[in-house]
Formats: sequence, C-alpha cells, structure tokens
Amino acid sequence: MKRIEYAHLTFVEVSDLDHHNAYNAWHQLTFEPELSTVQPVVRADRWVVSPDCRDYSTVRDARYADVHYVEAILVDNDRDGFERALDSLDSRMSRVPHPRFDAITFTEAVYRLTDIETAPRIKVSEHAMPHRPHLGVFVVVERESRTHASLLEMPGVAGVAHFAPLRDAEENGYVSIYWLDEDPIDLALPMIKELRGQGDQSQNVTYATAAETIFPWEWDWFE
Repeated sequence: MKRIEYAHLTFVEVSDLDHHNAYNAWHQLTFEPELSTVQPVVRADRWVVSPDCRDYSTVRDARYADVHYVEAILVDNDRDGFERALDSLDSRMSRVPHPRFDAITFTEAVYRLTDIETAPRIKVSEHAMPHRPHLGVFVVVERESRTHASLLEMPGVAGVAHFAPLRDAEENGYVSIYWLDEDPIDLALPMIKELRGQGDQSQNVTYATAAETIFPWEWDWFE
C-alpha cells in the first residue's frame, strides 16, 4: 500500500441548485473513473455538506460560506507527477462533452500531510485509516496548526489527518479531516460545541463542518 504524502483538497459550491444532479453524475461516472488511472493517486474521496450539515457549520471566512462539497485526492510522494497527470487529465476531459453545470471552486490547493492519528478503539494502523469505510467527516480549516486532541476522543470519531499548506498557498490555512463512523449529522453539534469550548484555540478556526460520505448514485440532498 502506497503511503500518503500530499492531498489535493477542493471546496466546491454549485451555485445553481438545478445543476447538482448533473454535477454529481459527471463527477461519479466520468471524472472519478478517469482519476483512478492517475498513478500517484492513493485514494480519492468526496463529501457533501448537506443542508442538515450546514445548519451546524461554523463559517468565519466568506470563501466557505456556500460550500456544498469537499473533495480530497490523497497522493503519494510524487507530487510533481500528480500535478502533471492532473493537468493532462483536465486537458483530455475538456475535449469530452459533459453536462453543463455552474460550479465555483472556492479553494483548490495541494497540501502536505503532517500526521494521521487513529482513535484508541480503532484496530487499524494510521496508514490504513484513510482506507477504512466511514459515514462522513468533520472538516476544520484554521489559520494556525492545531491538533484538537479532544475531538479524537469523542464517540464516533475514528481518526484524523492533519494537512499543512505549502509555502506558496499559505492563505488557505491548515486543514484537519476527522473520519466518522457514526452519523455525521448526529455528531455535528457535539463536535462544534467541543471545538468552540477550546478557548483561544477556537478563534483560529475559519471553517468547521460535518459532511456526509457520498456513495454511488446518491446525489439528491439539494432537491
């Protein structure tokens, strides 16, 4: 199993609600299969910030005010090879007809993995954690690097990966992705309360939200 060194993280808004189905169909049925052929890619996941999730989101940066989807492409140590392959993929796909949809990418950047941790009850290694099935994630974006160890101790939280921005993209902040093996809607409010209860640390948080795992042929949250 290849180890993860980098992540290409994207926060997406689909500004026209009528285009969500077309966007999701294109992403699941066209883009993701093509992405799986890119050699440096270890794993790719996508999560939806559904209306229920957004009810509990913390937003202190306008770039995240209308995020609908969080996408994570986890990459091995060949960052340059990945970026060349992604450019080539984008070029090929631009020549293939696809449904029109109005998507705005708020943040799209490559981050460096700094650490992966698992909850004490989890019986897989930290390197296997990203491959473990999950029901959703809790995403935290911050101005400074924090670990928020107490979140990892909460029921339903299976593990966490911490990502640091590269020097040429520091304005994007630090990102932590907590994998959840219980309903993210049920965990959203307790995790937001725990995050806000950490005093001065919580002031560094610019965005925090639960998001649901997207399974094949599911994309009706905004209908």
